[in-house]
Amino acid sequence: MSDDTRQRLRDLEALLQTHPDGLKTADLAAMLGVSQRTVYNDLNRLEMDGVPIIEDHGAYSLDTAYRTTIRLSLAQAWFMYLPLRRIVRAELHRMPLVKSLLHRIASLFHEEIADQLFPLVMDDKPDDRDHIFVDLVRCWQEQRHIECRYRRPNADYDSTLVVAPWWFEPAVWSDAFYLIGGLRRPNGSEDPITLKLDRIHAVTPLQTHFERPSGKAITDYLEHTWGIWVGDGEPVRVKLRFDNRQHQRLQETRWHPTQESWVEPDGSIIWQARISEPQEMLPWIRGWGADVEVLEPDDLRQRIAADADATARLYGNNSTTNDYIF
Repeated sequence: MSDDTRQRLRDLEALLQTHPDGLKTADLAAMLGVSQRTVYNDLNRLEMDGVPIIEDHGAYSLDTAYRTTIRLSLAQAWFMYLPLRRIVRAELHRMPLVKSLLHRIASLFHEEIADQLFPLVMDDKPDDRDHIFVDLVRCWQEQRHIECRYRRPNADYDSTLVVAPWWFEPAVWSDAFYLIGGLRRPNGSEDPITLKLDRIHAVTPLQTHFERPSGKAITDYLEHTWGIWVGDGEPVRVKLRFDNRQHQRLQETRWHPTQESWVEPDGSIIWQARISEPQEMLPWIRGWGADVEVLEPDDLRQRIAADADATARLYGNNSTTNDYIF
């Protein structure tokens, strides 16, 4: 059996697993990019391998009691390794919850790759973050409110918040993870709020319940964010001018789904996107140094200009030209 056939059988099994109501051969053929005859042959091969396939009025599905074992190609394993390695480098693997997860996933990898997920000898001491996350997930499942102690940035004490845990999301530009929920007000209303998981110091499940939005509603809600922050109003147009020497890098990366860019007659590059909370972009913009100028919005431009002035004062505002040889 060729590698392409083996991979197609895995893809077919995965499609059947994720469509419990069944798929017709025409649908499977379109999804896999093969003929219906090939689909029939592949279904027979899976059955001979012991995969319990059910046919009902021309629609094929898997027995609901059947659980597939994930098998990865070497390329797929490497691609999966990359975000997992990021978790390890952020030292989240020290949490027993994460450590046990990595051990389970590592069995899918080539031995040499798997070894790099565990570069340090770790103990199994309980981590408070484990208990907090488990409680949050349980309350998400049961749709129960929580009371949590939350330390806001630069605060000297914890705030006590009552929150409906709606969803969990990673930050795009860092290793942080967030709880997205509804902050319950005294009048009973719930306002959207984003809480960094590392700043939640205690969780107490409450007896009151809520109805959470769908996963799609949450991801649509985050569509215009730069990373995870959601602004109060409509998304704002952020317009930047880049030096031409950054042209290739700007072309290589899709930073935001709404972005567009073009080259000006003078060779500079205009980049713009509609962002829910532009202040979240500050670290990214600062990282480009003098190769970027903020054109819009004006408050973001003034903030970057003030940062540049502060940096100049920090370094003595030395305007003397120095020649460096590299």
